[in-house]
Amino acid sequence: MDITPLLHQALQLMAVGMSVVIMFLVMLVGVLKLVSAVVNRNGGEVSPAFDEPIESAGSSSSADEEIVAVISSAIHRFRAQR
Repeated sequence: MDITPLLHQALQLMAVGMSVVIMFLVMLVGVLKLVSAVVNRNGGEVSPAFDEPIESAGSSSSADEEIVAVISSAIHRFRAQR
């Protein structure tokens, strides 16, 4: 039994597979550069609305304090069990 044709076919399949992957990656980089150029050309600035912090509801400060207390208690218990 001659293994040479099988090795030739395996190398050919490997070359085709690697070529497909490389071509996909090259196209992906090209598309990303194109999208980047389009965004930069059309003013890729962040809108000022995103710079402002989100304000929470009026009564959530007491709920936040309660959550902080519960988390602190859980951390203290966890460290005490070690």
